[in-house]
Amino acid sequence: MKFVLADENGKLIEVPIEDVLIITLTSKGPLFRTSEGEFGYARTMAELLPALQKQGFESLDRNNIVNTGRISEYDSEYRQVILESEGGAQIRASVSAARVDKLPGHLRESIAPYLASRRLAVLHSLSFWS
Repeated sequence: MKFVLADENGKLIEVPIEDVLIITLTSKGPLFRTSEGEFGYARTMAELLPALQKQGFESLDRNNIVNTGRISEYDSEYRQVILESEGGAQIRASVSAARVDKLPGHLRESIAPYLASRRLAVLHSLSFWS
């Protein structure tokens, strides 16, 4: 699957979906970030997501659609995924608490202790009010 995207000068180029690291919502619409740069697209995030989910992308918060196959690690302390481009640059994207379950299984396993501690904190706060 390829997208026809526009660079900062308005020049149209075809970008293979597997080259996309992250798609971020901006005031001008979705911004596709690749190892080669940033490119604009004239559709909404809601229109993009159903087609992209078949390619391994997920909405991990309200502003980003992430290529889950390109996630190199998950930082459970800050609830962020880290994606690395071919050049070695890192891009971080936040993960909302409600969408942690959208992470690939091997990354969710690394957050099990975090989720357990959150459950204990909630239970403790409930027992405090009893």
